Amino acid sequence: AVAALREHGRRALVPLLLVALELQDAEARAWADQLLIALAGRNQAFDANADERVRSEAVARWRAWWKSAQAALAPAEAAR
Repeated sequence: AVAALREHGRRALVPLLLVALELQDAEARAWADQLLIALAGRNQAFDANADERVRSEAVARWRAWWKSAQAALAPAEAAR
């Protein structure tokens, strides 16, 4: 998944999608989650219709994934 983000230059989308997970619009939150799943190749069990506490926990999981993915991308980019 990290390779896909690097190879296709879609990494700039991730921070925007992370913000979109916290929008008021449940449909927009659901779309953001689906796009993150497609980019990351993993699912963080985000439920766009869950209460705010449950959503916040899932957003934290997505943010932790992104932090880890960025760390994995950094050495490869430094070598370029």
